[in-house]
Amino acid sequence: SPPGSSPVVSHRTRLQRATVHSLRAGISFATETRLGYAILQGRDQAMQTLGEVRDHSIDRATTEDAFRAWPLIFTYKGNVFGRGFIASIHAVSRILGVREDDGVWLSGVQPGGMAAGGKDIPAAYTDLRNTFLGILADIASTADTYEAFRAEVERFFDERDETAMADWNAAVAAYRNNLLDRTPMRELPVLPAGMAPTVTVARRSEMTPADNIIDDSPGLAAAA
Repeated sequence: SPPGSSPVVSHRTRLQRATVHSLRAGISFATETRLGYAILQGRDQAMQTLGEVRDHSIDRATTEDAFRAWPLIFTYKGNVFGRGFIASIHAVSRILGVREDDGVWLSGVQPGGMAAGGKDIPAAYTDLRNTFLGILADIASTADTYEAFRAEVERFFDERDETAMADWNAAVAAYRNNLLDRTPMRELPVLPAGMAPTVTVARRSEMTPADNIIDDSPGLAAAA
């Protein structure tokens, strides 16, 4: 990164580039070019372009008799290794899923600064999880202390896309009123839409055999 740039700016720049890469399965080349150009102009324009792409995708994906944008909940539990520390992360986030002709893409509601895509929901979920892990690893690589890491993770998680939040709430209402095309979500468990997005960051002094326990909570679920 340029001399004098902060770790947060460096992290956001890499996140924007990763976001464009992860969306390739769900957007056209022309749209990807718009996102790439916006990144060169700075974070604010990049995020505005992402919002325009999301809005356009939702418009294209909505029909008269069924909604094709889905309210989802993404959960993660794991450990992150930083510079001289180990942190345990437990996160619950809201995600908006949109079906395109050539696949599915998942857009962060809270936190709003992440997106992923794939040919179907399982593939998009895998990409989303990898994207989230990459963000945590990126923050850990730039944080000099555990306190700095925790503060940046919490700041990232507090960022909410208000427009996406309105879309997510509309999708929840559509789900509850049987207006939603549930076919793509038929394999997903259902969690209460009232689950608030949260992230817990805890410092670990050491690892024990208990850390080998597999997390059996659903990684991706429909919100209703």
